[in-house]
Amino acid sequence: MTFECQICGVEKHINRKMPKSSLGCNCSGVICVTCFITDFDHRGCKYLVTTNETCGFDGSKWVDYDALADHVRVMFEANVEYEPEDFPVAFAAYTLEHIKFGKPCPFCGMTCIWRTDKLPHVSPVTGKLTFHAPDQVCRTSFVREF
Repeated sequence: MTFECQICGVEKHINRKMPKSSLGCNCSGVICVTCFITDFDHRGCKYLVTTNETCGFDGSKWVDYDALADHVRVMFEANVEYEPEDFPVAFAAYTLEHIKFGKPCPFCGMTCIWRTDKLPHVSPVTGKLTFHAPDQVCRTSFVREF
């Protein structure tokens, strides 16, 4: 069985097709693994994600990772009580929860956001490329960019 990637236009074996569950947006676009990874690497960026009582989460796109890291540290110090000896573990957990990686879908434009520990990677156990579904999908583009 084969499919045609709607990005590169090449007909490929079905096992090279990105699973819909990993795309997150559930649009009808068909993309191969190679094009997805290329798009992920070129158009992906860091996002600050916080909770929001109205819609569940709020996010902002950050181009400058150092500025984002500094901002998250200020947020952490203002909002989290911790003992000095617990700082490394507490800050790492806070960072994992608030700094995420995302990219817009090349077909529908919705922004899919993954935790940084759930990005596509080669599994050390199986040696295969592993994908996780995004943690959040934003139906509109992010207007706040830092």
